[in-house]
This record gives sequence, structure tokens and C-alpha cells, in this order.
Amino acid sequence: MHHALRSTFASATLLALAAIASPVWAQATGNVARGKLLFDDTAGASGINTFTSSCAGCHANSVQNRRVAVGGSATAQIEPDAAYTAIVKAIGSVSQMTQFNALDADDVRDLAAYIADTAHVDKTTLTFTSTGVNTPAAAQAVTLKSPTLPFAQLTIRKIEIAGNNLGNFNRTVNCDNKAFAAGESCTFTVTYDPRNNQPSNPVLTLTLRDGAGADYTRRVQLEGSIAGTTPTPPATPTTPAAESDSGGGAAGVDLLGLLAAATGVLGLRRRRA
Repeated sequence: MHHALRSTFASATLLALAAIASPVWAQATGNVARGKLLFDDTAGASGINTFTSSCAGCHANSVQNRRVAVGGSATAQIEPDAAYTAIVKAIGSVSQMTQFNALDADDVRDLAAYIADTAHVDKTTLTFTSTGVNTPAAAQAVTLKSPTLPFAQLTIRKIEIAGNNLGNFNRTVNCDNKAFAAGESCTFTVTYDPRNNQPSNPVLTLTLRDGAGADYTRRVQLEGSIAGTTPTPPATPTTPAAESDSGGGAAGVDLLGLLAAATGVLGLRRRRA
């Protein structure tokens, strides 16, 4: 199909299939390295030479600019699904980006993976229940992973527990002051051994640094209680809400399925080996 006609048809398909589109493929893990190539040179990496600009051209030639738009800061933890949602919204609503509706499913996944390639902690909350005072609950693990393509070496500066009844929790120290290789992970465990019958909800904070950059954090809410008592929820959320811009931010669930449906119907270009 001629590219101009295909693009027009793709836009119409995005609207027509909104009610029946499925976002299942958006959950798959993308290729971070290829996502960087697509971000820096969208036409060259995708093989579509009709593009008039690349992703980098709209975002000050830096993925960090895009991460600020999606996650609120250049160092924010961004989930691939959130990055994907922002890309789909931008393609559907920002005039400079409507040309990118010609990208296929793999392209969008890979771009999302690259945008989300920041230091990642695998838990946001750990909930413990003990059977009684001075009776430890089962330990739970927290894993921190370095970006696959870091701008500089990731280092853990410190790990702290602070807040309500913090003395009821402890942790192993094997990840303290660790310097990570690209894509490397480190796992430590947290334990809950209540010294009283009061609910506990302190916050575990990992302070990180990329190279010689400024410190930033990842937080894990800890919640501990004894069976038969009611846990007290934390007073404030531990994860900041993502900011949005004209080319990103949160989009409705229906948007997650639009590009998937369009690419499926149109049979865009090629399958990667």
C-alpha cells in the first residue's frame, strides 16, 4: 500500500477500532538497544525514509527530556507500559508525531523500553504479617537493577529505613555502597520482627547516583502488622505522580490498544527475525 494512503488509513483505523482493540502486545519487553537507535534516528532504524524528523528532534536531542515528560524527572523510575502509553498518546495528539503512526508494534515496544531504561526497583510496597510480638515474619526481597544503557555508572549511596516503628524492620547489607555494571542487579532482604503490637509503616529509601551526578531515590513502602490487627495506611504516598507534556503523559487504557490494532490490521512492513 502507498505510504501516504497507509498512514491515512492507519489514523482512521486507530479511531474505528478503539472499542475493540486489545493492548496485550504492549506488555511485552522491548529491546533497549534498538529503542535507542529508533529514538536517535527513527527513519534509519525503522527503514521508513519518509519521516521528516526523529524522536530526538522533538526532545532536545535527549532521551532525558522525554523521561522528564513521562516520569517527572530524568532519573524517575518509568515502567515500560507508561512509556508506551505516552508514545501512543503523542502519536495520536501531537502534530509533529502523527507521522510515526507508520511504526510497527516492535518499534513502539523498543522505544518504550529505551525511555523506561532507568534504575529500577522491583517492589513499591512490602507487606508483612507476624503471628505475634517477637515473632519474625517471612523475609522479603528487594532487587535494584541498573539501566541496560546507563549514562554513567549507577552507585547505591545508602539504604535507610525511616518512619513509624522503624525498629520493627531490618535488612541485609550486601547491596550497600554497590557500584553496578550496565544491566546488573543486586538483591537484599527485608525482615519484620515486631517488638510491639502497633502497626508499622516506615519507608525504605535507596539513595542512588549516576556517575558524578546528583543523588536521587527509589522508595519502598513497608507495612507490618500482627495477625488480627488492622494495618495503618501510610500518611502520604511514596511515589510521585508522573507529569505530562504536550507529547506524553498518561493516556486512557483505550489508547494502549489503538496502535496495536492498527498495526495488526494493516500488517505493517516486516517482522524482525
